[in-house]
Amino acid sequence: MHGSRSTRPLSGSIPRPDGEAERSNSCGDTIRIQVRLDNGVVSEAACTVHGCTVALACARAATALARGKTPADVLRRMTASSLIEVLEDLPDDHEHMAEMAAETLHGAVEDALLNSREEWKKLYRT
Repeated sequence: MHGSRSTRPLSGSIPRPDGEAERSNSCGDTIRIQVRLDNGVVSEAACTVHGCTVALACARAATALARGKTPADVLRRMTASSLIEVLEDLPDDHEHMAEMAAETLHGAVEDALLNSREEWKKLYRT
């Protein structure tokens, strides 16, 4: 499967991800993002969303934009503003969802970087 990676944002999960994070808000929306790093870049990113369609759109945009980027690029440049720019018609009263998606992506990448120092932890992921 490594040779035929899709360029679409994935909904679902990655078996034994390198990093993952989950965030929830007071509205009850939850975003979970998982990432895999290969050769110093995010090669796969997937999201699971329990919430509104805006939450799903923001999470999918975050996973799509992260692919092919280095962890440093994701952490420095992937912001709520960059997601809002991509999602041109995001309602103003839902911009907090872009913030939550960016924070979740950052958490997953930070987790992957921590786990890269301790590869054995990956064996215990499902």
